[in-house]
Amino acid sequence: MVGVGRGGNLNSLARCSIVTIRDGEIKVVYDKIVKPKRRQQITDYRTKYSGITKEMIESSSSIPFKQCKNEVADILSSYDGKKCVVVGHALKNDWDVLGIRHPKHLVRDTACYREFVHSGRRAQKLRHLVYEHLNLSIQGSSSGHCSVEDAASVLLLYKKFQCRWEESLRHPLKRYDLVEDRRLEKMKRKTTIRRDPLEFYIDARYGSINTLFLLSTPMIPFGLYKTRSFL
Repeated sequence: MVGVGRGGNLNSLARCSIVTIRDGEIKVVYDKIVKPKRRQQITDYRTKYSGITKEMIESSSSIPFKQCKNEVADILSSYDGKKCVVVGHALKNDWDVLGIRHPKHLVRDTACYREFVHSGRRAQKLRHLVYEHLNLSIQGSSSGHCSVEDAASVLLLYKKFQCRWEESLRHPLKRYDLVEDRRLEKMKRKTTIRRDPLEFYIDARYGSINTLFLLSTPMIPFGLYKTRSFL
């Protein structure tokens, strides 16, 4: 994020990156430089941390904030026709600058996961978690943090602890699938006579179980883990 307002104390989105893991490789799904909202003026680019410069914001490839917000909201609501779980670090900051929210049972925050939070201490910084659990060094560049690198790191953290994490939550994703299964089965029973086109529509909503991980940037480090789709 960059700073806006007097003294640059207010946060504003400046770049948004989303990545996925497919076949064991990180794939960039979305990566855009974002102009500030109307009537906002950047007073602190925070280049040391954000990696953002004035030239990047003023380039022809940067997009308006509203466009970015709408595009990200579309991805979070459905990617390849499937619902997504957002995985990130200190996601409250990301939601605030994006101005959007996501269902609680579809969010995993590495800043809140109990195995990462020591008793009586604040949440650890992302680079410390990544070094401790993945033995990787990030955010060491003098030109600022890399948003894709941060996003991928959060995603890999979740991937490593995924089974224990979901078990500690009593597998809310499985419960969600079960509820949807029952709802769709009930719909089928009510529409045994009207097979076309409603029956086809119900069958089409059933998706296979795939894995997708999405994530953000230094300014929006979040991740998505795709679950069974019902869109």
